Amino acid sequence: MVRKRILVLSEDERNKLRSIIDTSSDSWERKRAHAILLYADNYPNKDIVRILNIAKVDTIRIWAKGFSETKFNAIKSNYSPGRPRKIDLTSFKKK
Repeated sequence: MVRKRILVLSEDERNKLRSIIDTSSDSWERKRAHAILLYADNYPNKDIVRILNIAKVDTIRIWAKGFSETKFNAIKSNYSPGRPRKIDLTSFKKK
């Protein structure tokens, strides 16, 4: 069974994503914004990966899901959808 993907962007969201692509100094933010625009325009994930030179097809699905859940917070570089670290690195202080 193939699930239909749906990501509908308002004109305001599209304009903001285009602005990020044009003005952001962070290359990964630009890639994420561009990927969301292409995804919303129903480009296949494999084509988006090829266009943006991204290693994994699943990355596009993760970015699109993050955007649908948190909107522009998912575009920022500090957004991390993965599981948090198990070890607190501050507990390993040098003596």
